[in-house]
Amino acid sequence: MSNFRNNVTLNSKRKVIKKYARPIVHMRQRQEQGHFGLVFGSGISQSFGCPSWNELIRRIARDERVDGVGIMESAGGKTSVSQLLFQRFRSNLIDELDSGFDKYDKLSSYIKRNWHQVVHDAIYKDVPSDYDELIKLDPYLYEYIDIIKDTRLTVNYNFDNIIQTLISEGRTQEEKVKTRGYRTVWSADVQLYPEDSVIYHPNGYLPRNFRSKPSDELIFLEDSFGDQLIESTSGHYAALSYHLAQNTCLLIGLSLEDSTLKHLLRKNAKHHPGHVHYYIHYVDSENGLSQSERQAIREANFEVYNLITLFLDQKEIATLGRLLTIDVENLERIADRLGVRTTYRHFMTGSVCVGKSTAVSHFRSLCTHDEWFDKRISGMEKDPEKVEDPQKINKIDEWVADQWHIKNFNLTRSDGPGVHLIDRCALDAFSFTPEKDWEDKAEFTKNKITPENSEVELCPGQVILMIGDPNVMSVRALKLQKDVEPEQLKFRQDLLKTVYDNSVSGIIELDTRDKSIKRVAKEVCRAIHLESYEECNLQKRLEMIENGSVNPN
Repeated sequence: MSNFRNNVTLNSKRKVIKKYARPIVHMRQRQEQGHFGLVFGSGISQSFGCPSWNELIRRIARDERVDGVGIMESAGGKTSVSQLLFQRFRSNLIDELDSGFDKYDKLSSYIKRNWHQVVHDAIYKDVPSDYDELIKLDPYLYEYIDIIKDTRLTVNYNFDNIIQTLISEGRTQEEKVKTRGYRTVWSADVQLYPEDSVIYHPNGYLPRNFRSKPSDELIFLEDSFGDQLIESTSGHYAALSYHLAQNTCLLIGLSLEDSTLKHLLRKNAKHHPGHVHYYIHYVDSENGLSQSERQAIREANFEVYNLITLFLDQKEIATLGRLLTIDVENLERIADRLGVRTTYRHFMTGSVCVGKSTAVSHFRSLCTHDEWFDKRISGMEKDPEKVEDPQKINKIDEWVADQWHIKNFNLTRSDGPGVHLIDRCALDAFSFTPEKDWEDKAEFTKNKITPENSEVELCPGQVILMIGDPNVMSVRALKLQKDVEPEQLKFRQDLLKTVYDNSVSGIIELDTRDKSIKRVAKEVCRAIHLESYEECNLQKRLEMIENGSVNPN
């Protein structure tokens, strides 16, 4: 049993939920959608006795088959020392061979096999072979085994087979007659393995037992690191890039020093600015870093890689794993006792052609709610002042209110824990209503969306109001077959700013002028994932419009 298994207490759950409720419910949401994965680095293996990178190099240098301590010291600790040690090993091995050994490229295979043995021995030198001894050293990995087994792909940048051992040896008797519990892959063509529980080793694989089929290559030497980065830019790691683009990943035990991983994360951040991954920054204790240091790390990781950074110690990492797998009722019960919310709703709104729907399209890793359920009725493509038929206006108002009644009911009753992004907000209709009719429109809206006999009120949430340049918005409108002048757009936008006054709690005003859509998406992403979450009481706001305390005059 895991070293921390019995220490994942109710208090530790409460502590981690209080710190990171929003990341937890988002990752759980992505698990339910089948779009979650884990990415592991050397930090998870060191707890079991595997060496760090620098210690691995030292062990190899001290190996009598290499005899490279002098070379390592003269290299001055540069990364290329691995290449120098290999060349030293290769020369030593060739000197011991008979002439003619290179027939059919036998020499190359012989050198590779023996070199892999050297690396293997250095890795497993202090790693227990007995499962019970191995599990005693486990600080938190046990808590993630069920996630590995239930998700399609787990990425492991380590060479060792510790994860495979924990899965295989930890199976129940029933499982042992049905499945091994995993499939190990090191080929970049990982998409050819459609089943769940695939463990992908992009840097290569060296199991403790060589009969368990190690990979042909190890990304260990300077030339192989270089080749890997070149291949990643030429599309060789398209499957891994696709995995990062389609799934939300939790990175554990990584220092963000792997050049290929950094390239793939940066590529994802630039191409998909609304898509985040989660990164655990290990800390020894709560006081391991100052608040200013944490803030600097958090900001840098988000800005460069779209990573949301979680600062956790070993026990908290174990607790996080438990919180990602416990039943939803248990999670909500703990959160409720703490007064911590588990549902986060963000209403994205703005004037016509401000780029609202385009921005929403960058957030498919959230639970998104479309603007309308049905096809818009005729007349909605025009500014209200250009719709001359009063019956047409009444018909549009009825249709919009009916759509929002359905949408609001679904939001209040159907959405579970998670992060939700809603295209438009129920109070948007007031920007299309003559100022003198606001109070009557508020009464109509209230009766339609939240009728007197209903217990449902307007669903609260954080409102993100996008502000744009009316001249630019007008040009966009022409391309979309919408007949709206800049002056009309400015007028409607000013009305929205009255409805959604950014001095009110839970309302964020986001200026999009002179910004690319990807920059706007990045700022929306920051508001959703990094900034504090506050809800706007939309029912109260509606009632204030009804009683005249909110008006455009």
